[in-house]
Amino acid sequence: MTLEEHLKKIDQLADAATPGPWVHKGEDWGDCIDAVGTLIYAGAPFDSVRLERGDWSFIAESRTLIPKLAAVVRKAVEQRDEMKKYAVVYHKWLRENDYDAELAEILEGE
Repeated sequence: MTLEEHLKKIDQLADAATPGPWVHKGEDWGDCIDAVGTLIYAGAPFDSVRLERGDWSFIAESRTLIPKLAAVVRKAVEQRDEMKKYAVVYHKWLRENDYDAELAEILEGE
């Protein structure tokens, strides 16, 4: 799966989820996540899977943090792609102005 496919999957999951932010509100036997007035319960005695307090906090926080992370990744990729354009122009300028030694040094570092 490509990076863009992963980011699209994150967007689809986030768009389909209850809006955030979510907040962990619960105790051992009746943990829940409050998602804008909708309580989501899980854990004993409702399920056979037992989640710890840290798990619930992670799930609640991930509702808003994962879409933010996807946005940061997209911005970084956009900036990298923009910088590649400048690198191509700079390499062309070095060749046109007979800076072969400097160009070779730059390319050796890649």
